[in-house]
Amino acid sequence: MVLLGPAVQFKARLPSMLMRAHLRHVETSPNDFLLPDIFILDQNMKAALPAHEKFAFISVIDAVCPARQCPVTIDGGIPLSWDHSASHRGGV
Repeated sequence: MVLLGPAVQFKARLPSMLMRAHLRHVETSPNDFLLPDIFILDQNMKAALPAHEKFAFISVIDAVCPARQCPVTIDGGIPLSWDHSASHRGGV
């Protein structure tokens, strides 16, 4: 069995936060956008879950954010995360 740890989580919708910072000419760092508790949750999960040959915990945070440095954009300045809403075609 494999359990994936928590994903990178942001304080609000990342594209909106990035656009506001851009329009206001505010210099930011990725940590300005991240929920800091996600690192604590990830560490607590690692510590609490048993080491076993038939069980593996994979830290998404460690994979995406080496040394707690999480990217907020990918190639070409595309936000790492998109807004999730029901307003798009096929939404509920």
